[in-house]
Amino acid sequence: MRIGVPYGLENGIFYFGRLLILSLVSTFGTAAIAANSVGSTITSLQALPGMAIGLGMSIVISRCVGAGDFTQARYYTKKILGIIFVAQIVSSVISLALFPSILSIYHFSAEAMQWTTEIVWSHAIVMILIWPFGNALPSVFRAAGDAKYPMVVSMITMFCCRIIFAYVLVYLLDMGMFATWIAIYCDWLIKGGLFIWRYVNGKWTKFQATELNGRKAE
Repeated sequence: MRIGVPYGLENGIFYFGRLLILSLVSTFGTAAIAANSVGSTITSLQALPGMAIGLGMSIVISRCVGAGDFTQARYYTKKILGIIFVAQIVSSVISLALFPSILSIYHFSAEAMQWTTEIVWSHAIVMILIWPFGNALPSVFRAAGDAKYPMVVSMITMFCCRIIFAYVLVYLLDMGMFATWIAIYCDWLIKGGLFIWRYVNGKWTKFQATELNGRKAE
């Protein structure tokens, strides 16, 4: 419960914020809605390897933590993060190579095509650079029983970056629909920095998932 409930709340807030961003995108018309929808689908494919490997990482790290071997936990964290970086480079290159063929299926207007291109290319570049730190590294903390910290950080950055900053960029700075994606990238950047700080200072090693009777979980 100490791990699952914070993670569930974190995911719930994520989808709530996503709805608010979609409502903001819808104000730019059908071309923006179509571009955002197709762009989101393709970018999901880019991030799929990292998401899958990140789930596996939580299992590996939890076994290391359960054995009390944080040296091994750190070793596998670095190794698996490296694998995620490589996997996402491969997935991004493949998606970008196939992107013109995929885009031709939709018969978009010039405006929608430009927006979709900006979304897919920017997402691939930013994801390769910072996505694992903001979205895969929290799995290490949860595996060690430190689930509240990623929940709090994710909720704060969601509201401050994805939502508030997106509305500022769109309405105050008049930067258009693509500003919502800039806000997402800022969210990743700030989360990644805070998670790296948490990992380096070692506070995540002070938590350990335990059974109700106080014995260490196997």
